[in-house]
Amino acid sequence: MPRTLARLLKPLAALALSLVLVLGLAAPSQAARDTNSYDGNIYALYAGNGSLVPPRTTLSQALDEHRAIVLGFFLDDSAASKQYAVVFNELQRLWGRSAELILLQTDPLQNRETHGPSDPASYWSGVIPQVVVINNDGKVVLDESGPVSIDAINEALSQVTGLRPQGDVKLSLNREVNELNSEIVPAPRVSAKRPTASVPSEYPLSTTGERRPSAPLATSPSASGCPWRSCMPSVS
Repeated sequence: MPRTLARLLKPLAALALSLVLVLGLAAPSQAARDTNSYDGNIYALYAGNGSLVPPRTTLSQALDEHRAIVLGFFLDDSAASKQYAVVFNELQRLWGRSAELILLQTDPLQNRETHGPSDPASYWSGVIPQVVVINNDGKVVLDESGPVSIDAINEALSQVTGLRPQGDVKLSLNREVNELNSEIVPAPRVSAKRPTASVPSEYPLSTTGERRPSAPLATSPSASGCPWRSCMPSVS
C-alpha cells in the first residue's frame, strides 16, 4: 500500500514542480510599474516603444538646426518615470515630424558642472520626470516637473511650431490596460441635455397622460368677450 501511494504521488509532485517553474518564469515578478525597481528599457516595457531611447539626435544638433525640442528627463528605476513613459510615447506620435523628442537619463547629469545651453544638465532641475519645451530660437517656453499634462505640452508645441498635433488633440487621460502597460484615451465627452417644451398647467393630464384643455375651445370666451369661433374672420 505505501509503495502504491508513492507511485501515485511521484508523478503528481513532478507535475506540480513543473507548473511552479513555468509560472515563476512567465510571471513578470520583477517588472512592476509602481515600484522603483530596475526592469530594463521602461519605454519598451511600459509604453511599447523602445525606439524612444536613445534619442536620434543630440540637444546641440537640434539647437543648431533651430528645431522645436521636447527635452525629457527620467530614470529607468523610477516609478514616476515608468508611469509617465506613455506620455512621451504619445508625444512622439503627435509631434514626431515637427519636433525633436530627446529623452535623457539623469544619472550622467548628476553632480557635475553645466556647460551652456547645449548641455542638457543646464535644464535639469533635479526632479523626475521633467519636461522642457524649447523653441526654434533656443528659448525655453515650458519647464515643468512631475506628471506634466500632455495638454500643456501640446499647447506649448503649437505655440512654438504654429502647428496642431498630428492626431486627436483631446487625448489626455491615462487608463491602465494591465499590470505593465497604459495608454492614452480620449477624454469623456459631456453631452448637453436637450431642452423640453413646457406644457401649460391649465391643461390637466388625461388618463392616458396627455394634456387636454379643461373646456371645449369652441365655447371659450376670448379677451374681447366674443365666442372663439365668432371672432374668426370669414373666408369667402
